[in-house]
Amino acid sequence: MPKKKKPKAVIVDGVPIKPISPAEHRRLEMRIKKKYEKLRRRYPEVHGKKVDWISHCHEEGYLSFNVRFTDGKNFSILCSPQMGRTSRSCVAQQSSRTSLISQTLRRATP
Repeated sequence: MPKKKKPKAVIVDGVPIKPISPAEHRRLEMRIKKKYEKLRRRYPEVHGKKVDWISHCHEEGYLSFNVRFTDGKNFSILCSPQMGRTSRSCVAQQSSRTSLISQTLRRATP
């Protein structure tokens, strides 16, 4: 079995770039993994669902977007002009009946 070569520094625009050590690579992987777990916990009602379609609109200075899932649930977010989230809701729709699963309202700061 041939001996593994040690990675060498690469010159990019005249600056030598050293390869990442295995320990640094593990630290970066852990940071990325923690960030993804934090993002998964942010909206637990939509985690693991299959998306049917996404729509958005801009009316009267508010931006809203809706995510429709294949199981009939609709996740919507309404943002104010300052781009802080104003409201969030998750709705389950079955034929003509609609039920609100969760809703969060936040008053926009001027």
